[in-house]
Amino acid sequence: MTKERRAALNERVRNCLLGVAIGDALGMPWETMEYQEILARNGARPVGDMADAAQTRLTDTAGFKRGMTTDDTQLTMAVAQSLIRSGGFNLEDQAREHLAAYEGPACGWGGTTRLALESLKAGRHPSVPMPPITVAPGHNPKGRGNGVAMKIAPLALWHALRQTWFECDPLLTETMALGQMTHSDIRASVAAYAVAAVIMENLLFHHHGTRPEEYLDKIDAAVRVAERRWNSVQDDEDRVSKRLQIVRRTFRDLDSLRAQVRPSCDALESVPFSIGIFLRHPNDLEAALSEAATAGGDADTNAAMVGAMCGANLVEAYGSRPIPRRWTLDLADQGRGMTDLAARLTAAALR
Repeated sequence: MTKERRAALNERVRNCLLGVAIGDALGMPWETMEYQEILARNGARPVGDMADAAQTRLTDTAGFKRGMTTDDTQLTMAVAQSLIRSGGFNLEDQAREHLAAYEGPACGWGGTTRLALESLKAGRHPSVPMPPITVAPGHNPKGRGNGVAMKIAPLALWHALRQTWFECDPLLTETMALGQMTHSDIRASVAAYAVAAVIMENLLFHHHGTRPEEYLDKIDAAVRVAERRWNSVQDDEDRVSKRLQIVRRTFRDLDSLRAQVRPSCDALESVPFSIGIFLRHPNDLEAALSEAATAGGDADTNAAMVGAMCGANLVEAYGSRPIPRRWTLDLADQGRGMTDLAARLTAAALR
């Protein structure tokens, strides 16, 4: 590998992981809030800068200060740390790293992930899929939230660094194993694979000038492979590939994307929504994260996923807009943690 190629890869890996942390911190103040509520609290302007937590519904993060991050960053770092230590994907080590993070400070962890880790603590082996969670009639289903998609970036980066062409395996198999460790609905893992496929595609190739519809075709094809492989995703079920078709019709109009795809805590909505935001601004992290954070709903996770996807595509030499320096400086650690992690992940994957 040439020095130039290695430097470009290093840049994209760093930008991807920084994008997770920046998106997380930018969306953190507004999580659970509605679009109009955010505009009202932000002087009728879209979110453009980090702030103290504005929301009060989530007690874990209600007191967070400007630049602090949540479980999105915490678990992304956990996945990366395990990959580096194990020299690749090791499900048992991933479980240990997740449990170690779980024992640390509360950072807004989702209920599904909490239940799954309590189940692991009680003795369930990580290779045994998380059983379905019973909910009362009329309540939203459990087990298809964003907890898999929000942390998948390091696994996608690892395999992109080790391949010269997009191949579904072993990334697909490992994504599904990691997902089923915590989330019972297989569609949460398929949605995570969609995010991973975007990141991997971005790291392997640069799509400057590619029509968004052509790019979406590639991701849709990858998702359909995952859906065909897992028989529990039936043809007549609501699934990720169906939601991506709504993205195809709506992504050029932000109001339509927000209304019809929705930036919620459901991976069937939030992942397609985040992919739609990426398609709108594949080379402009600032514009993409502003739209993701302002949309509300699961704002920190959606912005973290958008940050990962856009970050992996940012190469200034190809005309991408750089990450705003004010955002990196506003992070609680000024981006040092993710920058160091990116260097170690790249070195371990290319060893």
